[in-house]
Amino acid sequence: MMDVGRIARAALGVVVLLALVFLVNTWWGDFRRGEPPAVVGETTTTPGGDAETPEEPADDADGEEPAASEATVVVLIEGLNFRREPSREGELIRGLSRGARLEYLDTNDGWHHVRDDDGVEGYVSASEQYTEVQR
Repeated sequence: MMDVGRIARAALGVVVLLALVFLVNTWWGDFRRGEPPAVVGETTTTPGGDAETPEEPADDADGEEPAASEATVVVLIEGLNFRREPSREGELIRGLSRGARLEYLDTNDGWHHVRDDDGVEGYVSASEQYTEVQR
């Protein structure tokens, strides 16, 4: 007969292993889709639509956003996601190349509302590690 303690330890080991596989799979899926890693304080939306702690919008040094007609958003990383909605779950329009310049329209809840050279409007992360607003 098997010892009950041995069975419990084996079951706990399987549960821990499954949890690790789930976490790695989730991280790998985000990485493969080119999504930036989750950052503490970043806006995230659960499938139920509940928003968690919002990320502060990226501001200029003087604390004011530049006027839309005079500002450009510059992409700082290769493959930045250009989305239709301001959400990590928003439909992907395409990946943007490092150095791409987009017309700045607005910033809200950690997302820049931008327009590309073809007139397509969408959203990119306002995180300073991914984009920079220039006048």
